[in-house]
Amino acid sequence: EWERPIHVEYFDSNGEVGFEMDAGVRIHGRSTRNHAQKTLAIFAREKYGTPSIPYKLFGERSADNMNSFLLRNGGNDWGRTMFLDGLIHSLLIDKVDIDAQLYQPSIVFLNGEYWGIHNIREKINEHYVKNKHPNDSSKLDIIEAVSLGVDKLEACYGSMDEYNEMIEFIEHNELSIKENYDSVKQWIDINEFINYVATQVYICNKDWPNSNMKFWKYRDESSKWRWILYDTEFSFIESNKFAQFNMLEHIFAENSELYTTLPWANYIVRKLFENDEFKFEFIQRLAVYLNTLFASDRVLHVIDSLKTNIESEVARNLTKWGGIKQRAIPFFLTSKNTTEWEGNINHIKKFVENRAGVLRENMLTYFKLKDTVSLKLKVNDRKAGSIVLMGYPLEEGQFEGFVFTDLPIRMEAIPNEGYEFVKWNGGEEEQQCVLYLQEDKKLTAIFRKIK
Repeated sequence: EWERPIHVEYFDSNGEVGFEMDAGVRIHGRSTRNHAQKTLAIFAREKYGTPSIPYKLFGERSADNMNSFLLRNGGNDWGRTMFLDGLIHSLLIDKVDIDAQLYQPSIVFLNGEYWGIHNIREKINEHYVKNKHPNDSSKLDIIEAVSLGVDKLEACYGSMDEYNEMIEFIEHNELSIKENYDSVKQWIDINEFINYVATQVYICNKDWPNSNMKFWKYRDESSKWRWILYDTEFSFIESNKFAQFNMLEHIFAENSELYTTLPWANYIVRKLFENDEFKFEFIQRLAVYLNTLFASDRVLHVIDSLKTNIESEVARNLTKWGGIKQRAIPFFLTSKNTTEWEGNINHIKKFVENRAGVLRENMLTYFKLKDTVSLKLKVNDRKAGSIVLMGYPLEEGQFEGFVFTDLPIRMEAIPNEGYEFVKWNGGEEEQQCVLYLQEDKKLTAIFRKIK
């Protein structure tokens, strides 16, 4: 893969110079590198005189020693909304435990010529992992799904040895048995994996798990496999073509005539769902997320915010890149004008408005669940304490939404410093408890100041 020397200058939103340096550039991506506007990977290296980027591209969230980043063309969303992948990551970062990519839109000039909107993103490689998860071990493995003509998992960094050891164990041991599942929990970060799969299911990512899947682990006893979210923009599609697409059937498919999911790509997912502890945790956590993390009002608000960020630049960008047929799936035309651009955003909004109801029905049917019930939670005083529901801290100390009957729901009331938990008004539950609901439930966590 070729790399060319370049000189990079970065200006912040106020027009002030953030940094300038000599660096290397490569064209990045697989099928989307066929677009007229390319994704560019920028590398700081010793041989160019700067071993790391002398600026925090993402503010305080930036790693201290970033040595590469992407100027992304939007991938499969090129010329459509131009922020869809950034939206999905923005919904998750700082909210749940998941390895995701920071996002910052930018305007690029190439040799002085206007080159349009590019999204600044973290590059997924060994440096990304080491920056986010420092570890004394120098031995790191990163496994990647390769489905373009090869159809397999391979190590893009390190080796497959520890992964193959885990797979061999799973192949010879039923995960429905608690002891075997507990063993797998020593290999896989289950909490992070559930967040990762729940996200892919909610967004209805049709480009996963056959593609765009990477996961990593250090070769020591304390490290566990964690999955990295990236390239999620072939999702949120609400159209006649995909009206019957059921993401749950897609990710569990085996030898399906409708879904092309490859057996090696969904093997771990299929095996983990044989265990009731994992399956019930996933179902109820996703139910909670549909009313919190992925609540339609919240997602629509973030969409409007990201739209506003780039709105003033869209017309100029489309003058350069509008009305061009994409040369990668889904082979749409890029927006010709701002009216079409807003129409593409409205398609995303329609998906969001309908998604919770559609997904609940899919879950009821696929997992053969009985029903949903309404759960309402709140605290008597937000200054006094908070509630954590299925591991998710409830914003403003309240929750109102649907969960599934007869499946365990983890809940805990957490007092702030100087306060203590008294009781749940509306029930006999303990401070930390597991609910099994058959009917609607309304509870208030009562806290009081310690005298």
